[in-house]
Amino acid sequence: MRLRWLVVAGWIGGLGCGGGDDSTDARDVPPETGDGLEVAADADADADAGGDADARPDAEDGEEDAAEDGVPDDGAGDADAEDDGAEIPDVCAGVDCSSLDGVCVTGACDPATGACRTEPRADGLPCDDRDACTDGDACRAGACRGTRPGDTCAEALPIAEVSGLTVYPGDFSCARNDYRLSCGRTIFGTLPDRVYRLELTAPRTVRLSVERANRETLELRGADCETGAALGCDDDGGSPATDLTWIFGYYPPGVYHVFVKEEDPGSYELNVLIDPEDHCEYALDLGDLSTSPGVGSASGTETTGAADDASTSCGGAGASDEMYRFRLSSRTLLRIELQSSGGMSDLVAAVARGTCPAGPLGADELFCAAGTPIRASQVFEPGEYSFLVDGATAGAAGRYDFRLVRAYGDVVLIGHDFAARRASADALLVNAVLTAEDFDVVDVLEYVQYADVAPGGEAANARAAIVAAMSPPALRTARFETLADSGSLAARLPAADVLLIHEQELRPDTATLDAIGAAWAAVLPAWVETGGTVILLDSAAAETWRLLAPSGLVPGLGAGTDATGTQLAVVSASDPVARGVSTPYIAPADSTTFAVATGTSVVQQTTTGATVVLHRAVP
Repeated sequence: MRLRWLVVAGWIGGLGCGGGDDSTDARDVPPETGDGLEVAADADADADAGGDADARPDAEDGEEDAAEDGVPDDGAGDADAEDDGAEIPDVCAGVDCSSLDGVCVTGACDPATGACRTEPRADGLPCDDRDACTDGDACRAGACRGTRPGDTCAEALPIAEVSGLTVYPGDFSCARNDYRLSCGRTIFGTLPDRVYRLELTAPRTVRLSVERANRETLELRGADCETGAALGCDDDGGSPATDLTWIFGYYPPGVYHVFVKEEDPGSYELNVLIDPEDHCEYALDLGDLSTSPGVGSASGTETTGAADDASTSCGGAGASDEMYRFRLSSRTLLRIELQSSGGMSDLVAAVARGTCPAGPLGADELFCAAGTPIRASQVFEPGEYSFLVDGATAGAAGRYDFRLVRAYGDVVLIGHDFAARRASADALLVNAVLTAEDFDVVDVLEYVQYADVAPGGEAANARAAIVAAMSPPALRTARFETLADSGSLAARLPAADVLLIHEQELRPDTATLDAIGAAWAAVLPAWVETGGTVILLDSAAAETWRLLAPSGLVPGLGAGTDATGTQLAVVSASDPVARGVSTPYIAPADSTTFAVATGTSVVQQTTTGATVVLHRAVP
């Protein structure tokens, strides 16, 4: 009956506080409906009105408590009933959480615990993440975050589908390494990259190129930016054929992604040319080919979709063509290579004066060849030039590959006797033959008029060294002819790639060599300037050098001294003639030095510094 006594005590207390006083305190506040205390008050009211009537309501109350709680009423609920009538304190009253305020969060009190916590401010609220590499900083889920334009596929920089040339300046100062490309040197896998996105709504001719960068890689992928296969990839990682980095092709509608990597991060320009309409205005500038190691065609180069702007004496009327421009700062021997890689059985390659020829090239045409593959060399004077790639027949169009490379004639002096085979001498001779411009079969014309041509003799040993290195399955092979009459040189030389002058130890006298050399001076320089290679083998006693001295191909060429048994060393390891030559080594019998005024000294005596092997590129 604890509940009854609590109610009675409350009623008595009410009487003691003065009946007519309207003042109230917490005890005067009536309980909320349904809170148990109200039930108890109703029961007391019944008791006051009817004597014994209070017994049954108490029983009923107990039954209700048991039914609701699932356990008998032990009186504990009476205290709860009294507490429910009291004011619940506000645990956050007076709590200051402003110390937790941040750019994208605000401090707030937890009403359940009274502890301070942070709540995110509205997403999109401008902020500054203090990172100079991000743009569009805004609050997102309580954190200030910006985007890194061009850093990943998700943040690719847009390329507009606009006809003509658009230049996109960029730099790698904020770039990170996110992707590995399909071409380029191994180091490119660790370099920073930039990503662009291009969406084509119609078939387009697209040319991508990178300028003002150093050792860069350029790759084009389709819609699958992260792992898609490369549609084109080009790099200028030091190869003579890739000094210019570009991708060119005719592409169907769709989404494409462009990647740029660079070995020496800095600024660059991504040039995007879409649907060029004027071959002169948008002709790709290949640069100064007198100073460049060379340029090669981009991945996907083709004439499909191009206009017919020019024709040549070799054909090209009515066929789609592509025009390039280049310049030469000095007299240059240019190696021209062109071949079809799909769609065209025959091609036309032409070089013309000026940078904007149109229609028939006519008098401006300086070089023209048709077929596939085309491989030729020609000397051009300093000036501005255009390079035309055309189909040989009307309506022809397709893919192609080209190379324009500065070529050189070569003169190599080797002061070694070939009376016996020696590894160092053999390697020097083979390397000298490989400087020839021809890429397949190298035609070697051997001058043997006063040489040792006996079986197993010097000429035979030299030839055997070349054959051993340049026979199938070698990619480049050698084919030999002999010249036993010096007077026939002018007639025989045009068909040769290499003139190999054996040691003329059987000459009657030095005057004979001087006379031959004077006659050859009218023929050799022009042949060498167009890519020919002269190799001269000599000994101190033979003085074969006299055959070349009058031509001026080696300025200051004169007699040296006997170098037999002296220590020799390779001093120009990067020269192609020095490839694979062990150093130092001992000079074999009858070796000689040369007096020279210019050229690259490849092998020297270690004690005197005198030249034993010389290589000179001409011009």
